[in-house]
Amino acid sequence: MKYSVTFPFCILLLFAFTLSVSANVSPYVTFSQEITGFDESGAQYPTVAINPASLEGMRTHTFALGQAQKLVIETNIHDAETRGLDKFAETVRRCYRFVEKESGRTLNENILLYIIEFPAVPEYYSFQMSFAENEADWGEVRLVLVQKNDPLHGPSAPETIHELLYDTLPHELGHDMLNSISNLQHDIDSKPSYHTRWFIEGVCELLAKKFSRFEIPALWENFLARRHINTVLDNPRIRDEIFQWAQENSNSPTLESDLYGAAMLVLVRWSRIIGITHILIKIQEQEEPLAGAELVTMMESSIGLSRDKILDQGHQLGLNLLPLAENRYPLMLGQY
Repeated sequence: MKYSVTFPFCILLLFAFTLSVSANVSPYVTFSQEITGFDESGAQYPTVAINPASLEGMRTHTFALGQAQKLVIETNIHDAETRGLDKFAETVRRCYRFVEKESGRTLNENILLYIIEFPAVPEYYSFQMSFAENEADWGEVRLVLVQKNDPLHGPSAPETIHELLYDTLPHELGHDMLNSISNLQHDIDSKPSYHTRWFIEGVCELLAKKFSRFEIPALWENFLARRHINTVLDNPRIRDEIFQWAQENSNSPTLESDLYGAAMLVLVRWSRIIGITHILIKIQEQEEPLAGAELVTMMESSIGLSRDKILDQGHQLGLNLLPLAENRYPLMLGQY
């Protein structure tokens, strides 16, 4: 059975979550998702706006995630059950439990997924949904597009399904988990950066790639290769920018992707000393909220090396990990 993920010349997948409050109106949250593409000249391809509420034949399927949390799937697919919806939901459940187990923390929010079938799936699209804050406790609201008769699980499922289940979802659940740590500073749009993004995205990438390695090593290989993990920390620009990486920047999509890969390698190196669970406990135990510089100092103290040496060793990890992925090397207990 063959799993594959391919990518156009330049593609950028954006997720956003915002909280808004108006006078005399209950607060509401907005989830947005956009895939944009650019040609070789830098011109952006047109995007299609998708509004699930305007589609006919939508059906609701609800699954338990464990404890009181739930997964709700809204879809216009009339035969979703026969196309693997239950297995799709079970993979989401495993992902949810995996993030909780790896982090040692509990996820307390529900997931809402829209699976929308089109005769021809638009390559570039935008999606946005808003909810009153008291309407539902959604931690994640995501959209995935499939073509008519596409299976929803297994090696024949489309790349959009594989990307969501084995990379995007574990990564974004990592953000939900980190949002619950009061002593970890997060960048806010239009505000000065705390420069914690290297840590936050590094943790989320580590969780996502580790989940894909457990589930489908062939996808793990593709996801690591996309991040250029064998070269990113040999790049002077990446090394200069990694610990100053801010939420708002003018980086190209390629540079942003490489910074994700670099951040993951740094966190892999750190987690081999004390583990992600214990790193998060140390952060939570601090008397004051931590910014990026304090996290770097904590990491240097834990590992016993300077940041430059850590980056050197992260580069070596990247050189070693990609051949393991290419050979589908199985993940053993306690490894990454």
